[in-house]
Amino acid sequence: MKPVEPKKEYGVVECLKKRFLACLDQPNRLRVSSGHMDTHSLTLLCILNSSIESIVTKGIDLLIKAYAYLIEKGGNKDAVLVIAGPDDGYLKEAKSLTSALDILKHVLFTGPLYRQDKLETYVDSDVLVLPSRYETFPMTVLEAYTCGKPVIASEIGGLKDLIINEKTGILVKLENKEQLAKGIFSLVNDNNLAKEIGQECKQFVRENFMIEDVVAKNRKGV
Repeated sequence: MKPVEPKKEYGVVECLKKRFLACLDQPNRLRVSSGHMDTHSLTLLCILNSSIESIVTKGIDLLIKAYAYLIEKGGNKDAVLVIAGPDDGYLKEAKSLTSALDILKHVLFTGPLYRQDKLETYVDSDVLVLPSRYETFPMTVLEAYTCGKPVIASEIGGLKDLIINEKTGILVKLENKEQLAKGIFSLVNDNNLAKEIGQECKQFVRENFMIEDVVAKNRKGV
């Protein structure tokens, strides 16, 4: 990974507030039942941090379709898909899509989440899913990493730079609902894999985004 530019180093790390960084030293909260994640409490999470981040740009429609496809194929019918973020004008359309696909009872639209509520939502979720059509440097990935949560995302832009495929998450082809559903299924049905990836996520943050290490690397020109 390329070193963070000196002018950006503090901004990047400061965005990971202390309440998130504290998660690095806490055990991952994976809900386990009979050797697998308990699907009755399984939570898939997608977060939009601001109204600038469009539901369309974030690929929420792709996620809803992939989740419906997953349920149709018999996977994790008791799971909950949590979509958090402000209404950018497409919320009504997104809700209509969940209704049309008959998965309305499986999807929760929370609206914007801030501070402790946002942190607790990360901690209580199992997987962050970002089937975005466009990304630069998504802070949501680093926030999920600090909480030990694997990330499933489109193989595009900044997501390719932050996610190490099959190590800190799973990258899938853009606009491919079958591959997205397969990625979700592979993580939520393999507790050991999810746990291993969660630990790798935390280690990734420790090695690349702890402020002391970032500053030291830039000073050395690494």
